[in-house]
Amino acid sequence: MPKVADKKKGASYKKERPEGVIVRYQGYRFRIYPTAEQAAQFAKTFGCARWVYNFYLSERNEVYKNTGKTLTFTDFNNAINQLKKHPYFNWLKEVDKFSLSNAILNAIRLSKTFLRVTLDFHASKANEKANKTIQPT
Repeated sequence: MPKVADKKKGASYKKERPEGVIVRYQGYRFRIYPTAEQAAQFAKTFGCARWVYNFYLSERNEVYKNTGKTLTFTDFNNAINQLKKHPYFNWLKEVDKFSLSNAILNAIRLSKTFLRVTLDFHASKANEKANKTIQPT
């Protein structure tokens, strides 16, 4: 019988495994039943995270159009912290700051992935066109 490696002990699916070792992945499913107060807090957190995510994307596009530079995580996170001090945006204080920071990081990750995939797509199309052109000899 082959040995079973536990993922928690450092075995990774990307690393080379010794022959005969099988990696076993295990997952758990949980169902939560939040109280009305907890459900309201979840709704606030998801709503604020969605707003910060969309706000980051719109500000990033605006800054890029005007200056040609992109917003960094640190700059935008500091801007959100300043925005929380404004009376109109007091509702941003009601949620965990880490959920807002993670929304920014997710938007940055999406932007990088989107650009990489888009540029790779256009580069492969350009290579296909270059290979199809007839070159005189």
